[in-house]
Parts: sequence; C-alpha cells; structure tokens
Amino acid sequence: MRVKDRPVAATKIYEVNITGLSHNGEGVGKIKGFTVFVPGAIPGETVLARITEVRSRYARAALEEIVTRSAHRATPVCPVFGQCGGCQLQHIDYSRQLELKREVVVQALKRIGHLECEVLPVRGMDNPWHYRNKGQFHAGKNDGRVFFGFFKPGSYQAVPARDCLLFSPAVNNLLGYLEQSLTESGVEVYHPQTGDGRLRNLVIRESSATGEMMAVFVTTHEKSLNSHFLQGLGEAFPQLTSVYQNINPGRSPLALGPKFRLLSGKPEITDKIEHLSFEISPGSFFQVNRVQTELLYRIVSEFAELNGTETVLDAYSGVGTIALFLAERAKKVIAVEENEKAVADAQKNARGNGIKNVRFIAQRVEDWVTNAALDHERPDVAVVDPPRQGLNRGFLQALVTMSPARLVYVSCNPATLARDLGHLANQGYTINAVQPVDMFPQTGHVETVVLLKKNNRG
Repeated sequence: MRVKDRPVAATKIYEVNITGLSHNGEGVGKIKGFTVFVPGAIPGETVLARITEVRSRYARAALEEIVTRSAHRATPVCPVFGQCGGCQLQHIDYSRQLELKREVVVQALKRIGHLECEVLPVRGMDNPWHYRNKGQFHAGKNDGRVFFGFFKPGSYQAVPARDCLLFSPAVNNLLGYLEQSLTESGVEVYHPQTGDGRLRNLVIRESSATGEMMAVFVTTHEKSLNSHFLQGLGEAFPQLTSVYQNINPGRSPLALGPKFRLLSGKPEITDKIEHLSFEISPGSFFQVNRVQTELLYRIVSEFAELNGTETVLDAYSGVGTIALFLAERAKKVIAVEENEKAVADAQKNARGNGIKNVRFIAQRVEDWVTNAALDHERPDVAVVDPPRQGLNRGFLQALVTMSPARLVYVSCNPATLARDLGHLANQGYTINAVQPVDMFPQTGHVETVVLLKKNNRG
C-alpha cells in the first residue's frame, strides 16, 4: 500500500475498535481495513489511540483514552507496568488472559494454517505469580544508586524491577541486597551508548526444588569482584551456593559473553522436573516455570501414548529434559540437538538419573533428520520442540518420509506452528488435539502442544 493510500498518519489520534490480541499481547484493531496495534488495549474496548509508527501493512499507536472499557480490565499490581517490558497483560484479569491466548492460537491456525480444529482451553496456573526461576537483569544507576531491572519496550533503557512479582521473595531480597552493596562499593555501571563502565547485567537462577540460588555477574573485563564483597554475600545468603562472573567485552547487545569464571561455591545448582534431577550450569537452558513445565511434559507424555515398546525421536532436545522424561515410558529415545554444550549437559543428567536408553546426538537437527530419513530410520513417535522460527520445509519433508505414527509438536510461536501444521495436514497427518499451556502468565506468550496421527502408515 502506498503511503498516500494508508488511512492513518503519524501523530494523529483515531478511534479504534479493538477486536483481537497479538502474540505480543497488544490490542489489535482496524481503521478502514488497515491494521493498528495498540499496547494496553483489550479486545472489546473502543479507544482513542495516537499513531506512533506507520508501516506498509500496519501501524502502531499509543493508547490515549479508553472510550468503552472492558469488564475484564484489571488494575495492574506492579507500579512500573507499562514502562517495564517484562509483562504485557497485567491489565487483564487472569481468566480472560487465558481465553485471549486460546483465541490467539485459534486465529493463527485459521488464518495461517487454514485449519478448523478444536483448541482446548488454555491450562493456566492456580497462582500466576512468583513463577520464574531465572531472571536476567540489566544494571542501571539512578541518582548515584545501582539498580537492576528490565528494558523499556523497544529500548535499551533499564527500568528498576526490584520486588518484581514474577520472582520469589528470595530473589527479590537478593536483588535488594546487591543494589545496596554495589552502590556502597562504588561499582561503575556499563553504559550501552558510550561503552563505559564495568557491570553490565546480573543473572539469578533459583531452584524451586532445593532452594539453591546462582548469581552471575556480567562484566566488561576480567577483573574479579572484591573478595570482601563475595564473603559478605555468602554470609548474607547461604542459599546462594554458586557465584559466577561472565565476561562480555565490547558493545554487543548480547546479555552474556562466552567466558564464565566460578568465583565461589559449586559449579551447578540442582533442580527437578517431577522426580528427575537436573544439574544447571550458568549457561544451561532450563524452563523458567517449573510448575507449568511439569504440566507441559505430562501432556507430551499423554499425547505420545507410550507403552514401553516404542522408539521415540526427540528433535531439538536441548539439555534432554523431554527425552529423559519420556525415557522411562519408551524402549529407546533418540535425542538430537545442535548445541554441543547442551548435549553434554543432557548426557550428564542422564547419568545422574540412571537413565541408559537415550541416545544423544550432537548435530544440526535438520541434517540428522534428513540423513536418517534416507537411511530408513522409522521412529514410532516423534516429538519436536523447535525454536520460534518453527520447522523448515526440508525437516518437515524428512519427517513425513520417516512417517512416525504419532507426532507431538511443542511450540512457543502460534504463527509458525500454524504454518507447519498446515503442511503436515496436507501430507497425511490428522490433528487430534491442540492444548495450549500458559507458561508465562502476565505476558503475551503461549505454549501449545499438538498431537498429530498418521492417517495410513505405509
């Protein structure tokens, strides 16, 4: 659409009827058929919105006034909601959040996958707060005081996030202590615009199973933290059993650099998924919501319908959490993951749990599956848990060639899920169940587990 043909102009205010929610948690409406995204608006509301950005196919706008208010609008409990980029949906009551997330999945399947299938109600949490076991906090300074927080949406400006309701009281207490101690020590905070300063970020991990905590201080150079500071930190927080320094030089926007140094304590903390134990190092991936992860994996297991005789393919297996969860129910699991460090962690976790029927392969997933299909590998069940970009066509075709009787697709992106399901539905698979899971309450994200079955396995 040419600029002059677009029905909106930057800085102008328009009345918008909000009819949907984007996958980022923004309200969605149309002005003369032209899509407008309005953060903070709720489906069913009529709002006045000021256009802040105009693109060829859509515009973004700032909420100026609510003309017609949704009955589901709630008062955000966080004082920096709307400024901090951590949450997008605190202004919507939780039951309605779940309904809207289901609708996001329904609409993606319909518009992108051209699929009409039942989507089950989203499985939410009894307590949708204090669920995160990992936080990546950006360091900032305000009136000479160090603080840790999250970036404003669309910027590199940090907003203080102490007492964040997505974390446990223990994590928030540690943040408060560190802010005070680092202010008193006179530490220089990194400035992204100039490249000056030393302390960039702080990563905190917490085990909900053992109560252990890990702190990773991300700095621009290798000079260690003060030994007196580390001693005081250990005395104040005995549950902080692992303290690392990560060196991230230069002006890269990446949160972590490649080098970790153990400053005190042990190299890993231990967490659990049901009865399975996992050793978590500072660079390991581990799901941030343990309660919902256990629910998600139980759904995966239920959909896989294992009786102990099957060979299972786990593609994009990461540190092996799904593979190990399914191993006790299967004859054999083949777990394929490109990241060699993740595979090493997976192998260590398998040994720690006494599991011997998982074969871990460190290889580009798409390459392994393509070669395995040519070699006539035929898993009975395949589980795929790809990154946000979903599955490429080569992988999908190889999977169809392998022809597993059951395929369980775990997705964090409804759009790419819908695209891939549309392709599989045209290649002889039937969608039997679609179960969304709320892994990240108060945000726009939704995880979805889908069971597909082969029509005729030949």
